[in-house]
Amino acid sequence: MSENLLIGGFGFIGCQLARELLGRGEKVTVFARSTAPPGVADIAQHVRHIRGDLTNWPQFAEAVLSLHPQTVFHLSAMQPPSSEEQLYQAYRVNVGGTINVLEAVRLVGVSCLVFISSLATYTPGTPVVDDDSRQRPRSMYGNTKVCCERLGEQYNRRYGVNFRALRFPPVMGAGRAGEAPSLSVTCRAIEAAVRLSPYTMNVKPETELAALYVKDAARALVTIRDAPENSLRRRAYNVQSFSTSAGNIVRAINKHIPEARLGFSPDEKIVNFMNNLPQRLDDSAAHADWGWHASYDLEGTVADFIAELRTHPERYAQASEGT
Repeated sequence: MSENLLIGGFGFIGCQLARELLGRGEKVTVFARSTAPPGVADIAQHVRHIRGDLTNWPQFAEAVLSLHPQTVFHLSAMQPPSSEEQLYQAYRVNVGGTINVLEAVRLVGVSCLVFISSLATYTPGTPVVDDDSRQRPRSMYGNTKVCCERLGEQYNRRYGVNFRALRFPPVMGAGRAGEAPSLSVTCRAIEAAVRLSPYTMNVKPETELAALYVKDAARALVTIRDAPENSLRRRAYNVQSFSTSAGNIVRAINKHIPEARLGFSPDEKIVNFMNNLPQRLDDSAAHADWGWHASYDLEGTVADFIAELRTHPERYAQASEGT
């Protein structure tokens, strides 16, 4: 039975990845500073938890050495707005933490390291990006992710570390917390609609964005891990579920909840921020190299998101209350 170590595994994506791996009959250990949140009560008894700080090298190395997992999934990062307000801490956590992971994986001989990168690595103002598009970000978060991609490639060249990375667009799904502007479009509107609460998006109806449903995100992480090495032409790939507009998201919500009260009141700062993000991630290389195909389009994502909130209200109550 495969042993997996999930760094930051009690986060939004980590919880879904844990469910995906457990559903495949695999073992899951989470390395995280925090205790298990209420939303993982359904899997907590099936997951081992090692409490620790990724920036503490001896502590993390000991965890990897004691567990000796086949795969390490590196899901942890300091994100905006915190990463933009505390530059040194963002470097320490995102880059320093990743060096600790790479060194531990190298020394212990872990078979595969899967890393989450981001569309934030790309040069702002480029509507469509592929895997070879220019990476000159202006955010600290994006710069740390670019740095980690290059470090992973270097460890692959120098030591043969089996580093594999996926660049994600904004990930949407039930239980997503945070303050990123994209959440106004991808998550908060759906949560408000289910509660039948009025909600105003701070973008224009025609604002375009790329998105990845959290269940596609978890499956992509597993499938890149399982891809044959000789099929990979690069160490980092783009993936997305779909590209759409804020107006299309509202129309998809209204098909399921006609009484939803959703509107628009554009905030220039947020509109400009969203317009500077890539609006489509060309993931054709992932299709060609390791057979990646999203399972959820816009309609499927909205339908499943709503069903999750209604079926498991106790799992997502805390995140929904915080919106």
